[in-house]
Amino acid sequence: MTGGEPKPLKLKRQLKTLQERVAELEHLESELETKDKYIEQRLRFQRTVVSISSRFVGVKDFDDAINTSLEEIGTLSKADRAYIFLFNDDGTEYSNSHEWCAAGVKSQIENLQYIPAKTTPWWVSQLEGGNVIHIVDVDDMPEDAKAEQQILQSQDIRSLIVLPITTNERLASFIGFDDVKNTGEWNSDDLNILVTASEIIGNALMMKWANDTIHHERSMAQRYFDMAPIFMLALDHNANILHINTKGCRILGCEREEAIGKNWFEHFVPDPSQDDVKGIFKRMISGEVQLVQNVETPIVTREGKIRIIAWYNSLLKDDEGKIKGTLSSGEDITERKKSEDRITRKPSLREGN
Repeated sequence: MTGGEPKPLKLKRQLKTLQERVAELEHLESELETKDKYIEQRLRFQRTVVSISSRFVGVKDFDDAINTSLEEIGTLSKADRAYIFLFNDDGTEYSNSHEWCAAGVKSQIENLQYIPAKTTPWWVSQLEGGNVIHIVDVDDMPEDAKAEQQILQSQDIRSLIVLPITTNERLASFIGFDDVKNTGEWNSDDLNILVTASEIIGNALMMKWANDTIHHERSMAQRYFDMAPIFMLALDHNANILHINTKGCRILGCEREEAIGKNWFEHFVPDPSQDDVKGIFKRMISGEVQLVQNVETPIVTREGKIRIIAWYNSLLKDDEGKIKGTLSSGEDITERKKSEDRITRKPSLREGN
């Protein structure tokens, strides 16, 4: 027997070293897998954010964009239900406006309309305070949230997370995720998704409401424009027709769609008067001469008839005060002018004698 470490002990020590090395490699592999999953989750998160953001650029179907975004967010966070509620103008009630449900999860949107805010005081106060409502277990909600607990239990919700959406410092909406299978904490990634989504959708809602307001105001202005009993006409700086009301269309004998975009002088001013009237218009637009507020000019209808219009003119200006066109109101005085002409031409009794 030779000196040194016995062979069985040496092999045992080497085996232990190998086992430790294998354990280290397995731990390193697990860490790499965790990091890979984290990186993949972050990439999915970023792709979802980009997808949602781009969806609201030039959106045509706003409701479809909201529903598709909720589906993406809900799928990414493995939620069972994702939704948006909107408050009415005075904040006295709110309704479920948009909803996405995972396969096999019952929709609740039809049951959650026109909920009086006073019936859920704890819920509304949390959102008005700008707080995230993070309920780990619906069965363990606070005592002052019993009304809200009953509503959530009736929907089989086990846990949820909800964020407020504010516009002009007013609670306008909220967005949330439900889990109907499990209780427990929602992780930070899910919270980040919801926070980012609430900001994007909140901004989109603000833009939509602003556009709706502008559209409503324009529609009302157009109604008043149309209801005017006199000829109303708006021209751009090139004398192309921007707006014309119903009365004006009747006088011209054409539909609004036929007139919009056409050059006023080329289509509706008779040839003998075109150059003079066009010249005055150009000098007014350029600021060379003062606005001619009151003027009588002939127009030609689509049927070729000549009418005389008494106009009252004003200038259209942009926010910087630059002239961009004219707005004119006109009265058809053709018959009055004919009567005046007949009176002027009629001989007096003294002349007849």
